Amino acid sequence: VLGALPRIQRRQRVRDAVILGIGLAVLANSRPYEGLLVALPLAIWLLKWMFGSYSPPARDSLRLIVAPVLAVVLAAGLWMLYYNFRVTGSPFLTPYEVHDAQYVPASMFLWQDLKPMPSYRHKAMRDFWAGWALEERLGMRSLAGFLGETFAKAAIVWYFFPGLILAAALCVSLPRFIRNRRTRVLAAAGCVLAAGLLFLNGIAPHYVAPLLAAVVLAVVQGLRQIRAWGRRRSVGARFYYRAILVGCVLCCVVEMVREPE
Repeated sequence: VLGALPRIQRRQRVRDAVILGIGLAVLANSRPYEGLLVALPLAIWLLKWMFGSYSPPARDSLRLIVAPVLAVVLAAGLWMLYYNFRVTGSPFLTPYEVHDAQYVPASMFLWQDLKPMPSYRHKAMRDFWAGWALEERLGMRSLAGFLGETFAKAAIVWYFFPGLILAAALCVSLPRFIRNRRTRVLAAAGCVLAAGLLFLNGIAPHYVAPLLAAVVLAVVQGLRQIRAWGRRRSVGARFYYRAILVGCVLCCVVEMVREPE
């Protein structure tokens, strides 16, 4: 999705529109809620460009962009309905909803009421869903609990994606990332995703997966900027740039050789 949009703007080709549709289908099947939050700002940006001053003729936009995207999304949607019907007996009831109804007493969003406590047959399932997950949900009802959980969510995402080694590179690139017209829409998508994650009961790093490409882009831009400072005889920037590369390799080695928890 993130790669197809600038290519559609640069050259209106059916191939790029099909790739965009495939990306939307992948998001709908993997992270539907988070994928929707990321796709909405991108869709608004695309529509604004299509109806702007430098847009192609409306007939070309419909034929080369809108029609291929809708064709792929419609085909994927019909297949998802068929899949749901074969698994759950209803095209509009997903396996994820059946799983939640069977195991999860805590609702997904903070404004939803708690569900009746399920009957667990296995202690591990009861300890997880009726223990840790439920306590976390109840703790977020207070302001202090909500703020503490918000900080914990931010720490989990930050540790998993840039971590300590790439933190400076990401911080260096963020101001330019926001000001740049070409990447501003990605920053907006990140803000919408972050706002939507605030109201979820818990979080895991893969919840931010729809925005992974934007995070990588921001980190790479930050590394390029630090390297440019190093070329201008900035000893500290040159040392940090080289230390990042060594640190990333060492972290990979440590993760591979350390014993599992």
